[in-house]
Amino acid sequence: MKKRCLLIIFFLSLFWLIPSYANAQADVHLSVFKEAKKKISIAVPDFLVTEIFESGDASAVEGADILKNDLNLSGMFDIINPLKANHINRLDLNEDAVHYLEWEDLGAHAVIKGEYTATEKEITFKLSLYDIVNGRYLVGKLYRGQKSHLRQIIHKFADETVFQLTNEAGIAQTKISFVSFESGHKELFVIDYDGYEKSLKQYSTERSLVLFPAWSSDGKKIAFTSYKNNNPILQVVSLENKKNKVIVNFPGLNANPAWSPDGKKIAFTSSKDGNPEIYIIDAKGNIQRLTHFRGIDTSPTWSPDGKKIAFTSDRSGTPQIYIMDAEKGEKKTIKRITFERSYNDQPAWSPKGDKIAYSSLIEDSSQIVIKDLKSGEVVQLTKKGSSYESPTWSPNGWFLAFATTGLDESAIYIMQTDRPGIRRLTFLKGGGFFPAWSPVLN
Repeated sequence: MKKRCLLIIFFLSLFWLIPSYANAQADVHLSVFKEAKKKISIAVPDFLVTEIFESGDASAVEGADILKNDLNLSGMFDIINPLKANHINRLDLNEDAVHYLEWEDLGAHAVIKGEYTATEKEITFKLSLYDIVNGRYLVGKLYRGQKSHLRQIIHKFADETVFQLTNEAGIAQTKISFVSFESGHKELFVIDYDGYEKSLKQYSTERSLVLFPAWSSDGKKIAFTSYKNNNPILQVVSLENKKNKVIVNFPGLNANPAWSPDGKKIAFTSSKDGNPEIYIIDAKGNIQRLTHFRGIDTSPTWSPDGKKIAFTSDRSGTPQIYIMDAEKGEKKTIKRITFERSYNDQPAWSPKGDKIAYSSLIEDSSQIVIKDLKSGEVVQLTKKGSSYESPTWSPNGWFLAFATTGLDESAIYIMQTDRPGIRRLTFLKGGGFFPAWSPVLN
């Protein structure tokens, strides 16, 4: 799928800049952020249509709408009124210049201008980003491809914009896998990060029970637990051809796969030796046992550097979160990190390594909580009214996705970790469970 896409879609970076400009990038990020304070005000005027092959081609309008939606969902931007933006943009076009002072008076910190061309064989978007705060052109990209790849093209530039203005990776090119009853059984599904309905795809046909999806570090495969033969086993599905491969098939429980950051190993839970313990399997099928406790050890999650694994254990009498060495496990040191409340489970290590999110039982309902590993601060993100489970981080660490129950139906939701409010991602009759956020899929 991806290789074919690369044959069809390609993009050329156009840096119409003086050579010394690259050295000033850090200053750009800092100055735009300093001026914006909370959010960056950005203008996205209507794209200029220079040539179309089919009458009624609305790809330019659709592309601008997708871009504004991507920027809005990033949580970092305020989109300026399009009517006001179009007024100044017409002035720019008429005089073939960027009127930085007029844009600044409008309150814009940045502006994106776009040109659209369509021929019989391909579409072309020329997209340019301007830094109004510093009065300069930032970056331009030229994308060519088939019309069916319009969303991919726009998502790429949305992420480019986020990076140029914040020095952080965007998430427009990410997806979220989850489990749903939509097809009559709990199967594996994948959807774009923005919940675009037509992007929804089913990637398993077990006709049984699928649980605990986990993305590979390259975004090409998903591991999951399958009950197809009444014994929970671990499988991996390729997103390119949807072919499945069994990787762990011990008698008893095999669950909670977690891919190492380098993609060479998978940590998982298995009861092959009696009770649930944490194990690691490598690409050659070699198995290593990390925990040796008479109770339950489960739900492993890797630190971003691959050196540690956090997991859930009831070794203290109730389920709590612990951290151990990823190579020596219990043989080295195990550190308990949760002490608040009697039931904490489903840890998820943040991409920057400084926090762990988990599900905590609070007054008879599960809530999403974040533990800061440096300060020890514990922050409860979700509130009463529903149960929230299975947190998963966006690859830039700005957002968490999770599943909720207790409403009319289960679904996947997303929230920004430092701001209130949640956004519903899925609206399937079969509900949504066990979300897992992909890496950036270039």
